[in-house]
Amino acid sequence: MDLERLTALLDALSGRWNQVLAVFGGVALAAGLLGLLTRALGAKEEDGFHHLFRRRSDEE
Repeated sequence: MDLERLTALLDALSGRWNQVLAVFGGVALAAGLLGLLTRALGAKEEDGFHHLFRRRSDEE
């Protein structure tokens, strides 16, 4: 990225840091809630998402 594009991007974001931080905060909150949901459904960290899509009959 050249210097002109970088300064243009920074100029566009100036004064909008609250909005930028709100977006990143929302993404972090959504990721945390997804982690809580997958943990509540019984997934373990080493399972990844495979446990969520496994049928109950496969476990028996």
